[in-house]
Amino acid sequence: MANPHKRKGTAWETAVVEFLRGHGHPYAERRALAGSADKGDVTGVPSVMIECKAEKSITLATYADEVKTQTANADASIGVAVVKRRGRPASDAYVVMTLDQFARMLTEGTCHPRIPPRDEPSSDTAEVGQKVARSPRSDGRHMTRRQEVSA
Repeated sequence: MANPHKRKGTAWETAVVEFLRGHGHPYAERRALAGSADKGDVTGVPSVMIECKAEKSITLATYADEVKTQTANADASIGVAVVKRRGRPASDAYVVMTLDQFARMLTEGTCHPRIPPRDEPSSDTAEVGQKVARSPRSDGRHMTRRQEVSA
């Protein structure tokens, strides 16, 4: 590979893939180049488009615009740019996404169960004579069940 920038970009993409594989995403892999219909640099993480950036100057606005376009091209729910920090390992990289994408990630429950807005009634509200029991599930969320309470 003659182009040093291409070589650095490929090395960074490989480092990101290796990090993801070592942290619960065994199907992560570098994506083949797609030209004008770019779908990101890493595939194999369901519903997530990952663009890798290893540049001397960090330009967040440009990355956010690229992520938006490539997320649509990849038909993904969430898109991020993984930005290399010079002289640091992949685990210290920045992950860039818009606030809209971040809110969507939280709402879709990829991090934790959705919390209803204040004006929306909570499903955890017990009626008189009931108590609410919460128990953990294997996926980290909680099951809620109502039990009658004898008076």
